[in-house]
Amino acid sequence: MPYSGADVLAHLSELARQRAALPRISRILIISQDQAEGDLIQSVLRAVVGYDTHIAIAGAASDVRISPKNPAPQAVFWVDTGRTTSPAEIAKTLSALRSAGIVCPIAVIRDKVTHQCKAQHYDLGAADVLSRDEVCGLRLRECLLRLLAV
Repeated sequence: MPYSGADVLAHLSELARQRAALPRISRILIISQDQAEGDLIQSVLRAVVGYDTHIAIAGAASDVRISPKNPAPQAVFWVDTGRTTSPAEIAKTLSALRSAGIVCPIAVIRDKVTHQCKAQHYDLGAADVLSRDEVCGLRLRECLLRLLAV
């Protein structure tokens, strides 16, 4: 059965209803080398948390700077394009984020997610791991609840 306009409106209505149940989130950071993908995740997060939340996009972990003018986020979504496949590379990126002053939970979004990949990311400090195919409002809401509970 095709996805209709009524389905979209029902989905957005459900997200708006669930938004009221989310804890207050003031800042979210998305790290994505692909601007279009970062924008997509930002727009889906907007449907989940609303427009009161500041959602920034950085191109790389090295671009992240925490300062009084740029306070630390409450949640980070790192879009791992799959280039960082070895545990050492994943640990290096997560370590760079921690060195930049990121102390909040980090969710990793990857092209393909296997059980082994999830286990590696969890072992190295990621709070959640999801596939690009799972980037939808309900899954990101679930992920945010997991990140904020950590």
